[in-house]
Amino acid sequence: MRSNYKRLGEYIELVENRNSDLLYGESDVRGVSNAKEVIATRANNKS
Repeated sequence: MRSNYKRLGEYIELVENRNSDLLYGESDVRGVSNAKEVIATRANNKS
């Protein structure tokens, strides 16, 4: 069964861009659930 696994790096890439221009707002932030689904973030984004 181990042969069905793939390295995470095959699906994602490291990006170190910052939102210093404020191009992205709270509605653009996403999270990943335990069921491996993309969901709206539950993080506190208020500063």
